[in-house]
Amino acid sequence: MHHVTAGCRAGLPSLLALAIALGIAPASPALAADAAQAQSGSYRFDIPAQSLDGALAAFSAVTRVQVLAPAEVSQGLRSSGLSGSYPRDEALARLLAGTGLTARFVDGDTVTLEKHDEQAGALTLGATAVTGSRLGAMTEGTASYTTGSTNAATGMSLALRETPQSVTVVTRQRLDDQALNTLGAVLDQTVGITQSSNVSYGAYNYTYSRGYRIANFAIDGVPGTGAVSVGGTGAWNDISAVETALYDSVAVVRGATGFLQGAGDPSGSISLMRKRPTHDFQASVEAGVGSWNRYRTVGDISGPLSQGGAVRGRLVAVYDEGESWKDRYEGDRNVAYGVIEADLTDSTLFRLTLDNQNIDSSGDAQGDFFPILMTDGSRSPFSRSDSALTDWTRFRKESTGMSARLEHSFNENWQALLDYSRMWGESKSVFGNIAIALNPDGTGRTHLRNVSYDQDWEGINFKLNGHYTLLGRSHELVAGITRDSTRYDSSFIRDMSKLGFWRNEGGRYVPEPDWSTYKPSLTNYEQRQQGLYLATRLNPVDRLSVIVGARLSDWETRTKNSMTGAVTDDRKETGVLTPYTAVTYDLTDHLTAYASYTEIFNPQSFRDVNNSILDPEEGTNKELGLKGEWFEGRLNASVAVFQSGKDNLAVRDGDRLTPEGEFAYTAADDTEGRGWELEVSGELAPGWQMQGGYTRMVLEDSDGDRLATQYQPKHQIKVFTSWTPAYMDRLTLGGGVRWQSEIYDDSTPAYREVYTQDSYAVVDLMSRYRFSDDLSLTVNLNNVFDKGYRHSLPAYHDYGPPRNFYATLKYQF
Repeated sequence: MHHVTAGCRAGLPSLLALAIALGIAPASPALAADAAQAQSGSYRFDIPAQSLDGALAAFSAVTRVQVLAPAEVSQGLRSSGLSGSYPRDEALARLLAGTGLTARFVDGDTVTLEKHDEQAGALTLGATAVTGSRLGAMTEGTASYTTGSTNAATGMSLALRETPQSVTVVTRQRLDDQALNTLGAVLDQTVGITQSSNVSYGAYNYTYSRGYRIANFAIDGVPGTGAVSVGGTGAWNDISAVETALYDSVAVVRGATGFLQGAGDPSGSISLMRKRPTHDFQASVEAGVGSWNRYRTVGDISGPLSQGGAVRGRLVAVYDEGESWKDRYEGDRNVAYGVIEADLTDSTLFRLTLDNQNIDSSGDAQGDFFPILMTDGSRSPFSRSDSALTDWTRFRKESTGMSARLEHSFNENWQALLDYSRMWGESKSVFGNIAIALNPDGTGRTHLRNVSYDQDWEGINFKLNGHYTLLGRSHELVAGITRDSTRYDSSFIRDMSKLGFWRNEGGRYVPEPDWSTYKPSLTNYEQRQQGLYLATRLNPVDRLSVIVGARLSDWETRTKNSMTGAVTDDRKETGVLTPYTAVTYDLTDHLTAYASYTEIFNPQSFRDVNNSILDPEEGTNKELGLKGEWFEGRLNASVAVFQSGKDNLAVRDGDRLTPEGEFAYTAADDTEGRGWELEVSGELAPGWQMQGGYTRMVLEDSDGDRLATQYQPKHQIKVFTSWTPAYMDRLTLGGGVRWQSEIYDDSTPAYREVYTQDSYAVVDLMSRYRFSDDLSLTVNLNNVFDKGYRHSLPAYHDYGPPRNFYATLKYQF
């Protein structure tokens, strides 16, 4: 018997098959072409994402294959659709991807569907049989380091090979293999990404791609601006603490994404895909323990909430606590996430999510940065275990998020979604830090700060996508309306007048002040952005696709003194047009060439020494590349060259400060970023997964001098691989390396050598042993050779973590 398998969920096949009115369509003149298609072995499909029943009906209309299945087998399932020319069996496998169903051909024109039984092991196929194991958009349970499709770059659900930009998707399997439990840990492992620091729960992180800071985020395809939209703090990009147990995958688009998100840099965006409820019951519990007294517990339960699974739910809960390689640090994190899905009709889906995250830490508030030099020019004596913070330093944050989404399929060709999301919370940071270079006797000025934020972000997103016919060919269209707003109220106290003793005493002689004697600066900040976007993917001839689109955006922000009501900043931009153009061409059945172009518009909040906000950044982003796909999408590779030009780029103005004591910036025109990158992800051979790549990147000013050298290396390699040998399939071994060339700060040429971090490599190892199908133990050994290195190099620096281990015991029900 001929089998086509998709997905990985377990289940027993039903013997009762009821005919679904899928493929019994009347004959039409179009069928005259069917014989020719069948003769060539391929059919032309233009099936949008929709209910599985609808997708199979469209499949049957093209191939004239009758599909039979029990009603309960396909109920509530959805397909990501299909576009292009494919053999019949591969097309069916792609449509079934991620559904957990198996298709069995009982004869040449009839196929039955049933749930795939993993317990039965590998299928034995005849000489002409084809196994279709196409991946879907969701990665959980695939055991893969790649994905079948993503909409992070264009808003259209496209395979990585079809996406005309560089995209890295860190799958659930990769997250579990390396115990990447926070977003900061994920970004540390992501190709082409650098971070200024990744200390702990309250880290003061900045994330960069292609020389520019990432400030655009999305959850489940809904765009948001600023870290607060994903649970970070509005004024600081402290996304490192975002918990990943809630998510199926993390996608990072490198290059401009202003078409979907409006204002933005040529850096990229970070897109988080939440875990979804499952049609069958599943549950797991895991316990972790690691270096520095780290302990972690995760519970995850999912399944149907009604007879037949029309209503489904999922609940994830996390408790995480630990210390650090830094003195006097300890913290804990509590996270809960719940989601309910309901099939209101065969063509309408409703989803409601709610999540909450609490962080409470001491000894770390905004990162932990030491001055590199003493006042006499000698090197500061601090080691990577020393803390530059006072012992009364603390950080607390609570954030809550919710979303409500309605998805509807009007017919086989058109779908729409309406999503409302909101994220709100508060944070408080109280700390004392070394303010400037220390004197040789260990004394120096102390930077005392007490900051609190009350923040709220909400966004609404309407999206329409589908297929239409023009000049006898099928094309795709996506259109949408987005609106989001950010508000936060801050209370800010700063004192840099106190003299403290730091060397060998860790700041214990700097007592916490009586904050009630200070008059805080109270600020209210509001930002609103809305936009309309429209794009079409034209297929003028076979193998060629052209994406043409644009976005029209309005943007405004206002900052005022909450005590006096005085407005300190009031800016508004209307009718900003952001064009997007891309071309893809299938050179072979496995290779696709592409080119893309977009423009950049980015209002910014950086201020100069006079406390004036810099003008909006403007520029262009270009990319040219080649992508490959093998083994039905289970292995992807890409190579790309890119160039970005930008005016009004914010560049640190040495050590000069604003009147409020923040680092001051100047605007640089005619800056240019350029480079190339290579990436591979997926299954190289049965049991052998890999994800990694190389990036070469330079950012220069109009004189050709390099910029951002403090955090952007010229060369970077990040690779991780795992192997499960066939002869010992209960054991998985893995390892990876992160290497980068030197970074340096040349703002003070006399100390260039001191302000340099030489090239370095960090090696990580992992192993997993499955005692049974339900119980496994994973051990990670990070920074195996205990390499000492610094994250970034302004006048202050911070060390990365030394050698450490983490072990996870997981039981699946």
